[in-house]
Amino acid sequence: MQKIHHMKKHLYLIVTATLFCQFSLGQTGLVWEDPVVVAGSSFDNTRPRIALLGNDVPVVLWGKMSTDVNYVSQWDGAAFGAPVKITQVGTDAFVSTWAGSEIATSGDTVFVVYKEDQAASGSIYTRRSLDGGATWNDTVKVDVINSLMSRFPSITTGVGGTPIVAFMEFDQGWADPRYVVSNSNDGGQSYLDPVQASDVFAPGEVCDCCPAEIFQGNGKQILFFRNNDNDHRDMWAISSGNGGAIFDQGNDMEFGTTMLSVCLSSGPTGIVSGDSIYYTWMSPVNGNARIEVGSATLNDLTPITNAPIDASVPSSSAQNFPRIAGMNDTLAIVWEQTISGSSECVVRWSVNGVQGLSAKDTVNLDLSGGQTNPDIAYSNGYFHFVWQNNSTNEVIYRRAQLAELTSIPEDYMNNKVEVHIGRSGGQLIISSTAPIRELSVFDVQGKSVGTLVGNGSSSLEWPVPANGTYLFNVLLEDGRSSTVKWSGAGQ
Repeated sequence: MQKIHHMKKHLYLIVTATLFCQFSLGQTGLVWEDPVVVAGSSFDNTRPRIALLGNDVPVVLWGKMSTDVNYVSQWDGAAFGAPVKITQVGTDAFVSTWAGSEIATSGDTVFVVYKEDQAASGSIYTRRSLDGGATWNDTVKVDVINSLMSRFPSITTGVGGTPIVAFMEFDQGWADPRYVVSNSNDGGQSYLDPVQASDVFAPGEVCDCCPAEIFQGNGKQILFFRNNDNDHRDMWAISSGNGGAIFDQGNDMEFGTTMLSVCLSSGPTGIVSGDSIYYTWMSPVNGNARIEVGSATLNDLTPITNAPIDASVPSSSAQNFPRIAGMNDTLAIVWEQTISGSSECVVRWSVNGVQGLSAKDTVNLDLSGGQTNPDIAYSNGYFHFVWQNNSTNEVIYRRAQLAELTSIPEDYMNNKVEVHIGRSGGQLIISSTAPIRELSVFDVQGKSVGTLVGNGSSSLEWPVPANGTYLFNVLLEDGRSSTVKWSGAGQ
């Protein structure tokens, strides 16, 4: 497995069954694993996308801009496998940093949708894999009406794993841009004629350089897109409750109005949570690109909340390309944030919907400033991230687990335990500010690795464990305790 060594460390206080009696329980935090390189730099790293198979195995899609091809790689339990080229010989895919191909999964079935170059004459195709991305069926054409033009496909899977594809449709000459949705009733072997979606409610036309997203949940198909009504470029949602036969609900999802005479080349993303929708998008606020977060009712698409995701960034900063993933009220939003020319991938997460978002955390550990285009997936307590590392020309993957944390009491600063972990050869040196009664070591799943009695010493040695992430709990003679996380290359 290839790993990127840390330039910083995250420290956490972790709850175990018998420890930390001096803290109150109930808060949740992220426990991060080491980053992993998906593929070597020769495969490029443009705009990666991630989806999860039925057993939560990640599958990653990305593009190589110099050759206009797409690749897919699946996690094999220890590393990502050799990239498989999705774009067939003799055809090019539209590959860009701001729009491109998309991926969706259902069980072990993987779908990739892409727009064929040239833009004016190319069609939209899907490819299907029935074995998690190892082998692939032939391409299937989605935009079956040949007299029209198309771009910006998005894909999700519905009931029974059937693919649902949305794309922008034009009359000849790129006239009258609108979004349509095409469903498959045979598992992606063919597609029904596209159904008009954006034109049903939204005035004017759609923003013709802004990708959209199709997603589904609780019996609804929801199309999110940026509209353009005489330069009113608000985010809109249109939904269907009958399997995509008719899109019969729609609404403007922004509280204010985005007036702009130029195209933003940035689209929205959303998820269904019970009877609500959570969504995020980029909006130009006072001339600066800012990420906004919203919620709405699923039934009639009435917006409930709109708010900036981070109001504290400098006015000269830029935020873009947000992505959201989650289930029920557990979610995370990741985005690209640029300050003074340095771009990082930043995340906020919540177990209480969009109004309970955490403080910001940086997803990437390489702080060279070229981290862009993040994506995210979620399942069973784990968030899975991918992004472009432009300093190495690689796609990077990283996973974070939701774990119970302690809340810190008001007198913590007077009673805190300082624990430091260093390394000397094959030994870790665990030191504290007071005599240690016992050291307990756990893996990130909470399984005990072992214990060591301190015998009053304030410094203990522990053999460097195998590659991975471990939690070191130190219980002092005076009853206080603390846990720090150690990650790195081990034995």
